[in-house]
Amino acid sequence: MAEIVVVLFLIIVFIPAFLVFAVYLCYLGARDLQTFWTIVTTTPQSIDEITAQRGPIEVEGTATPSDEHGTVTGLFTETDCLVYTYSAQGRPGSGPDDARRSDDGKFDVLDEGTEYTKFYVEDETGRVLVDPAGATFELTPESYYNAPLSDTPTPVEEYMQRHPETRPPDTLIHPVISHFLRNHNRFVERRLDIGDTVYITGYKRTDTGWGTDEIIVDTGPNESEFVIYDRSKRWTAFEYGIYGLGKVIASLILAIMMLILLHENLQYLL
Repeated sequence: MAEIVVVLFLIIVFIPAFLVFAVYLCYLGARDLQTFWTIVTTTPQSIDEITAQRGPIEVEGTATPSDEHGTVTGLFTETDCLVYTYSAQGRPGSGPDDARRSDDGKFDVLDEGTEYTKFYVEDETGRVLVDPAGATFELTPESYYNAPLSDTPTPVEEYMQRHPETRPPDTLIHPVISHFLRNHNRFVERRLDIGDTVYITGYKRTDTGWGTDEIIVDTGPNESEFVIYDRSKRWTAFEYGIYGLGKVIASLILAIMMLILLHENLQYLL
């Protein structure tokens, strides 16, 4: 009787749940592959080509500061940069009920934010001003601090004093075990640094509100896609392609395993 109950549980609950997860994973992979295809089938314009174009644009070059707008300072590293995002993350369950999960799904996000300034993108043909307001930032992590498992920099300590809800638990067990159990908090900073290669999809407009005809890249009308990557177009496409293909393959393997398990259990009942 117990074996029948287990088989029914597998058929009714366990296998369908993992099949649904496999479908969702395949969807995520297909979405990444679609982004990969969109990137590889378009060609970034040089700056001088942008000046003669209206509407959506795609540009790649070197990020440089504007003398008028200056730089911003990274919250956790105090590094001068053009854009930074920060995230204070705690062990699962340490945040409020509606706290979102970190990108890797291992922590609750306790606090996060972004600061940026207008900056230039330069290539051998010229430069164009970028207004990051409203952009989606795809920045690689520059700094991870696992408090209290590692030396915590002074800016992070000062931040925790201002935001006590982000202070990590006191570690009472071995650091290696604490790290495995995620009995610590993580502080992540991502930046667009001066001189970084930057790849941007956005919208070109000629700014009239500032009393200048300077070309500006921003969101444009109709909330057109505006994404800022701190890497080259080629590397961006490679990442989407690898991750998308990996998700699709993993979803297919999982689905096949579940179908085999389903077949075996149905054979057992029959």
